[in-house]
Amino acid sequence: MKIVLVGEFSPPYDALTLYNLALAEKHQAAGDQTEIVDMVRLHESGSSHFVAFLRQLFAAARSAKQIHYLTHGYDRTSIFYLFFALIIGWLRGSAVDVTIHPELFAFFGPLRSHHVGKPLLKICFGWANTIFCGNEVIAETVVSLGGSPEKCVVQRPYLPWPEEPLDHPELAAFVASKPSLVLLFVSAESRFLRSEAVALVHRWYGHSLQCPGFVIIPEAGVNVNEIVGLQKEHYFVWQESCREEVAYLLSRASLVIRPLQSMGRPFVPDYAFMLERPRRVGDQFDTGLGLTIIRKGKGLSGQFISPPVETLPTPLSRRIVDVLPSQKAKRALFLGVFDPSADEETAINRAICLELEAAGLDVASIRMPQDNFDSQQTGSFFSFLGKINQLLKQNDMLFYSTQGFTRPSLLLLLMSTVLGWLRGKKVYVLFQRDAFSFFTQLRSRNAGLPLLFTAFTLAEGIFTMDEDSYRAALQYKNAPEKFHIVQPDLSTLRQDMALLHDLPPLISQDENAFSARLAFGLAQKGLWQKPDQMAAFRVRPLQCNGELVAHEHAALIEPDDEEDEMDSAGVIVIPKEHPRHIDGLFGG
Repeated sequence: MKIVLVGEFSPPYDALTLYNLALAEKHQAAGDQTEIVDMVRLHESGSSHFVAFLRQLFAAARSAKQIHYLTHGYDRTSIFYLFFALIIGWLRGSAVDVTIHPELFAFFGPLRSHHVGKPLLKICFGWANTIFCGNEVIAETVVSLGGSPEKCVVQRPYLPWPEEPLDHPELAAFVASKPSLVLLFVSAESRFLRSEAVALVHRWYGHSLQCPGFVIIPEAGVNVNEIVGLQKEHYFVWQESCREEVAYLLSRASLVIRPLQSMGRPFVPDYAFMLERPRRVGDQFDTGLGLTIIRKGKGLSGQFISPPVETLPTPLSRRIVDVLPSQKAKRALFLGVFDPSADEETAINRAICLELEAAGLDVASIRMPQDNFDSQQTGSFFSFLGKINQLLKQNDMLFYSTQGFTRPSLLLLLMSTVLGWLRGKKVYVLFQRDAFSFFTQLRSRNAGLPLLFTAFTLAEGIFTMDEDSYRAALQYKNAPEKFHIVQPDLSTLRQDMALLHDLPPLISQDENAFSARLAFGLAQKGLWQKPDQMAAFRVRPLQCNGELVAHEHAALIEPDDEEDEMDSAGVIVIPKEHPRHIDGLFGG
């Protein structure tokens, strides 16, 4: 039987690349004629990645009985390629199976658009013959997105446990001399990993690892000296990329830290990386227990590593009222979150309202989620827009304060600016600090980019609260005169802010949320403690416009000891495995 495998098969090797190679060898051992379409090698063809993919897969699928598409499946491109793999399978008369490796699909899958992404996934799952899911939570997600339970097979990407010793004396001696091992894959683009990974290891696992040894596997051209916090005696740089030795190191490592990738390319390397804890299962092992670490602002190490803006200097922070034309406007409509569960966001919105009032404006507010905002119900959403339209008649400007990283929040942004433009009102937008800079990089060129460009064009001014969000927003409308970094005046809310800082350092509103499990795990193990006090970090669910965002699969960790209370720092944490299994991350 002829089978075509589509996925990542080339160095640098990680556990899932090794699994793909092992699957190919398994088919060859069974006597199958096996052809490979390597997503990494497609870059070398000279033509566009997508055209090379179509050409190679169409040629390889001739007379093939089966096409097996191996994917992380969490970004738009990988789902788009899956759709065309299914079409080629239909044209060639081949059955198409899909493997979804465990990484971010369970988080990003449910965030797909109701009008494009989710219907496309439902079509793909309907056409596929079998859907191999890397763990149970992926299987649950596939079913929730329209996949048939009969087609879903949970198949964890286990690898054989290597029995042969390392065939490299110096590396073997280094590994033997250390109480534990951290395997660090470093790509040329992964600036966030280089600045944050070592600090994260010492903060998170320092209690159990006790000065681990780092084996660094860098891409060509990577300067290992740029990895912050490493001391010469604690690391070994291994330039070779031998498959057997990588498998050995993966199986023996206490932690594996690597960049994210999709379709053979780096996936937002400035903002995210993967942290995994390998585990042995009989005569096999896997790296299914892990967390994706996504940077919020400066991350946890306090290092700001975004590349500088070369053509436009970053402006100094300004007060909001210095930008607004207060002498011409008398009435302002404020749209934002006023919910005690969103403590910092609510405090900032209250401070902005007080700042506007102090400047002589009469401020009316539409409060989310109290004023019937529900992004999941189309009728409720349009009713909410009608309320904005009615109140705009009585006001001179609209001020929209949002986290701005979900589709409903950006759609509300677009509609608000359109309504303001139609009524001749000025619209100002403030992007707060949780995840805008990360998620904005993932916007579609066909939908998200035009949406943001149109909204930024119609808006009078765009405010951000840190340089990271400023740079992200500026990518979509190169008009620096419209963009301002602001610091809302919290002086009138000192008592409220003091109360916020007196809250327990590890918090979560929902005991069923991943944030609650993460907070419990951190507290139980005494991790991230200062010598003289309790943990210096707070854990909470992600929220946008007053609604929880994937709270079963994500949490936000923020330092509670920032020198500047308006400084943006922290990480978003997303588990690969089901949250109930994360206790294993805090073990020895």
